[in-house]
Amino acid sequence: MLRSASRPLAAALVVGAVFAAAPAASAGTATTTRLTARAFWPTVTTTSVLAVTGVVSPEVRGLPVRLQRLVSGHWVTLGKQPTLVSGRYSFLLTAPAAPAVWRLRVVRSAAAGVAVAVSPTFTEKVAAPPHGVVRAWGDNRFAALGDGTRVSRATPGAVSGLRDVVSVAGGSQSAYALLADGTVWGWGDNDFGRWEYESGDEPVRGAPDVPEQVDGLSHVIAISAGGSGTGYALLANGTVRAWGSGQSDALGNGKQTDTRVPVAVKGLTHVVAISGGSQSGYALRADGTVWGWGYDGAHQLGVPPSLADFEAAPTPVRVQGVSDAVAISGGTDSVYILHADGTVGGTGVPFGAADESYPPAVAGGLPEVGHVPGLHGIVAIAGGGYGGWALRANGTVMGWGVNSNGQTGDGTRKDHLTKPLPVKGLTHVTALCQGSGLTGCVLRSDRTEWAWGDAEFGTLGQGTAHARPTAGPVPGLTGVLSVAAGSGALYALVRG
Repeated sequence: MLRSASRPLAAALVVGAVFAAAPAASAGTATTTRLTARAFWPTVTTTSVLAVTGVVSPEVRGLPVRLQRLVSGHWVTLGKQPTLVSGRYSFLLTAPAAPAVWRLRVVRSAAAGVAVAVSPTFTEKVAAPPHGVVRAWGDNRFAALGDGTRVSRATPGAVSGLRDVVSVAGGSQSAYALLADGTVWGWGDNDFGRWEYESGDEPVRGAPDVPEQVDGLSHVIAISAGGSGTGYALLANGTVRAWGSGQSDALGNGKQTDTRVPVAVKGLTHVVAISGGSQSGYALRADGTVWGWGYDGAHQLGVPPSLADFEAAPTPVRVQGVSDAVAISGGTDSVYILHADGTVGGTGVPFGAADESYPPAVAGGLPEVGHVPGLHGIVAIAGGGYGGWALRANGTVMGWGVNSNGQTGDGTRKDHLTKPLPVKGLTHVTALCQGSGLTGCVLRSDRTEWAWGDAEFGTLGQGTAHARPTAGPVPGLTGVLSVAAGSGALYALVRG
């Protein structure tokens, strides 16, 4: 029996079993048919959602693939589908809370049920995520800290009134929390779609200073926030909801009307991860494809101009050339894609700002998925403000991009637009912050949060506003379960 590995990845994914079928008998003759698969699921989830996807070899393409679970000594089929022309298949289902034994079978026909390929069995258990409370610090001019005030804070403090939190997502001057009961709560400047700014860029009256429940959401398993004031939620049925600002088609429902009530992102099913960009949204499907919608001014949606040349996509379009993604992370005018082989790709402006002073390969964005050089053995990714970070299997972190505030973490303020460099002083990292702007942050195996980069409004949590180009611990935080970042604030989910 193959016990699948468990390793934290960006976009709240864990990748599990990757296997090939042993030769199986068919009509009395051994075959060499190969069946590859991987099982993965959201780690931050209130429902055990299991996705299994992979490919079969050419000689059996088009034949049905069955996903089976061992129940009381018998194999029970929970899903069946023909493979696509490419040989790829995918399943998305609710997994049992107790450990279960699974296998996949390629059959000659539904009637005969003769197996031509059988995968090794694999065991997976999706554990309920730990619950906690939220700590926040940094820019609070628009109530992004959720403490009932508009006073910025340079050390961690409690977000008011939240218990049983399993995930936090930071956005542009706002944040969201996913609770164990599958509901979503939000606070800060976006006010769930009422975009009525006072003159002088003062906070809007009525924006929530403390968390309020987002109407109409239940059975949510993952959340993300966009930089333009749009929130996203992944439901247990594999569909996506969006709310807030409809600017640049960021809602993905074909309309640009702001909404307090979540609306369905059109045409998306079998989604296993979501990520918000600066004015765009992205979704990873169980078949390894990536889809995007919203602003496309830097070609961050990954559609070559020869296929479609638009400023924004009102509904999701497929990022071209990607069918093996295991994680995604939106950044400023870009999205990063972690491939199954541990390499990283990117669309839009993956290495620096879209400015004529930058190299021609970078200026104006990339119309198709590019390759972030020098990255191998990557297990997690995070997009930031014109740059990003990647977590290696050995627990170290690589950073790249614009570095005006030391956000790449290499100890300098020199831009690194084409070559990722190690973030100094970091080891034993288990997770990266999602939603980062000009500040990087991570979770270490000792349950502490470390940060570096921009420190305006005390974002590094050390009581000062001095930027730091190398990583250091956030004082006073222990028992950290997960970490998140907004445009000017950081968050920690801690035991409590």
